[in-house]
Amino acid sequence: MKKILLLLLVVTLILTFASCEKEATPTPPDENGEKVSDVVENKDEAPDTTEPEAPSVSVTYEEAKLNSGYICIEEFKSVALKKDGTMVGLNDGYPIPDSVLEECGVNKQDIVKFLCAGYGYDTVALTKDGKTTRITVANDEPCLENVKDIIFSPSYSHDDNIICVMKDGRVLTTIKSLVLDERAYIDGITDAVEATRGADHRSVTVTHADGTVSVWAEGDVLDQINTEQASLLEEISGWTDIVLAHGNSGNTYLGGENYFYVGLKKDGTVVATGSYAELVKDWKNIAYIDTGYGVIAGLTTDGRVLVVGECSGEASYDGVSPTEWENVVGISVSTEGRMLGLTNDGTVIGHWRGSEGENGFGPF
Repeated sequence: MKKILLLLLVVTLILTFASCEKEATPTPPDENGEKVSDVVENKDEAPDTTEPEAPSVSVTYEEAKLNSGYICIEEFKSVALKKDGTMVGLNDGYPIPDSVLEECGVNKQDIVKFLCAGYGYDTVALTKDGKTTRITVANDEPCLENVKDIIFSPSYSHDDNIICVMKDGRVLTTIKSLVLDERAYIDGITDAVEATRGADHRSVTVTHADGTVSVWAEGDVLDQINTEQASLLEEISGWTDIVLAHGNSGNTYLGGENYFYVGLKKDGTVVATGSYAELVKDWKNIAYIDTGYGVIAGLTTDGRVLVVGECSGEASYDGVSPTEWENVVGISVSTEGRMLGLTNDGTVIGHWRGSEGENGFGPF
């Protein structure tokens, strides 16, 4: 019996000794009284102080179209819309008086687009409920309703044209009539989603709801276009999936020899015919396009600006070409190729072509 008890005591001592050996050795404290393991763990969990990258701009066609409506440049005029609904005009680009807005029942905060139109129209505004102000043509009231979009088509012969895309898909143009009634609507068009000037300023480029494009003119102008632009019109007739199309001339101050058309497709690519077509055929990720005489500008989905034509390499007031602009969310191109860009922080930047721009406009 004693032998058994002695054996049990030995086994107990052995097990106790083994258990003590397995215990972790305590971590010695450092001079501040913290355990070394705690200090190491705290270092591992220390927050990353690296500055995050600035958020990149991402803009869609609809966003770019809306943003581009907040700025406008034409001739030596420029107009911008501020967040509080007030209008800023530089160099005779005068804002619409409050009295005109009141006459049309328009709140400043409802304005979504400006046209700093030229010789007869001054500034024209479009509101989110489809009212326009300052449509001052012969025998017409200064307010037009049920408008989806408005476009100004200037020319150097002073027969400026206002184009209105209506909510019902019709297109109204002052080329047809100086009275904005049924006589001013383009015959047979009821499915327009966009309309801009044609390559000849007396014509209209229409983008239809099915993604096709057509060019409208009438009378002698139509006969001239059919003759001079036959190959361009044939190519345009085959375009599909277009969301916006422009026509213009490749000659500054002159119509004629260098007509071109450019279309933006749903997938962000660009199709073109005529002058500069080869220069834009590889454009991709385009959110918006605009044109002037001798200029095609494209706004990319990541906020850059592509420009081809007569002003593509020239600098703006601050020495920066539009191709160097960043974080741009809207663009406006004038007849002569001057440009405004709206950035994502609300800044308006400008560009002009040639020496005449020195007296044109400055930064907002």
